[in-house]
Amino acid sequence: VLFRSETLALIQSESIAANLVRIEAIAGDFPQSQTLQGALGYAHAASDQPGKAWEIMRSLEQMNDQKKRNNSYGLALIRLGLDGEKEAIRWLETAHVEGSLWSLGFRSDPILKPLHTDSHFQLLLRKTGTSKVQGTCGTHREPMPTAI
Repeated sequence: VLFRSETLALIQSESIAANLVRIEAIAGDFPQSQTLQGALGYAHAASDQPGKAWEIMRSLEQMNDQKKRNNSYGLALIRLGLDGEKEAIRWLETAHVEGSLWSLGFRSDPILKPLHTDSHFQLLLRKTGTSKVQGTCGTHREPMPTAI
């Protein structure tokens, strides 16, 4: 988990390209982690290396076919990096359906920020139960009772 966090932090830095060697090293240490491989694909796409991003995408798709269980979050990262916002949202929806823990962080994930204004992404956030309630809009919530 620490290496995943480090990788995602490196992606959020000012220069992804400058951190690409470290991201590749981390992903290389954990080749079966689809999240790390997806983060690497995103980093390649963001570093103007779309060919490498597509290569990782194809590899992850093959891995998913073989395992029949996957972490679609990694695939969503690559598609987002390749300017495939609609495809990224579809992969995020799949991640949610699969029960991925990453779906709990969709709202706060800085990588997914470009999707925040998309109506399909907002619908997904409501499905995951992580959408931000704005105003009262007919919704009344009782305060939680305090323990005695």
